[in-house]
Amino acid sequence: MAHEATMRPWDRRKGTRRSLLRAVAACTALVVAALAYAPPPMVFSLFRSGAQELTLEAADAMASASLAEAKARKFGEISVFVVDATGRVLVSKTMLGCPRLIPSLAHAKAGAAIGTHSSSRALKDKYVPERTPQLVAMTNIANANNQPFCAVPGGVLVRDRSGNVVGAIGVSGAAADEDEHCAIAGARAVGLVTEPAESVLKKVR
Repeated sequence: MAHEATMRPWDRRKGTRRSLLRAVAACTALVVAALAYAPPPMVFSLFRSGAQELTLEAADAMASASLAEAKARKFGEISVFVVDATGRVLVSKTMLGCPRLIPSLAHAKAGAAIGTHSSSRALKDKYVPERTPQLVAMTNIANANNQPFCAVPGGVLVRDRSGNVVGAIGVSGAAADEDEHCAIAGARAVGLVTEPAESVLKKVR
């Protein structure tokens, strides 16, 4: 206390200045750390109604994961389409060696899944062979209304963890079971629930 009482005004100002500089430096470090932190891209954004909607970032990650799975397993070259809950195409990616028809088939598989809220495999199993004429009629009606539709395995319906339908992913270019496998892998890469739940091939990594 005696020392403090004998401190000169200049010394007190220097001590105060050092304290302020330390406080500013600490605040600056916190701001820099906050700016450097980059949170992972959101898988979902919210509708005004509170339902969930697939984001462009998630759709892009899904498509990339499907392509990576096909490449890792040495499947044929594939095309991937990701659509939202309304059937709008969010992302499409196609390997360079795919024939021209393949992207259209991938789109149609995704369209069949989102248009019926079931996988394209489930549609095939439900209607072929006993009710094939009904499936043909559904396909014709969808195409007449500019809704691509193909009931061949490779179209996977995707839901969030609460069971809400948020979109679909369609894959074509490899064998049908391989297409479906890649679609499931893509959806699972961003934490979505798929229909079908499992690949008929070896379990998705």
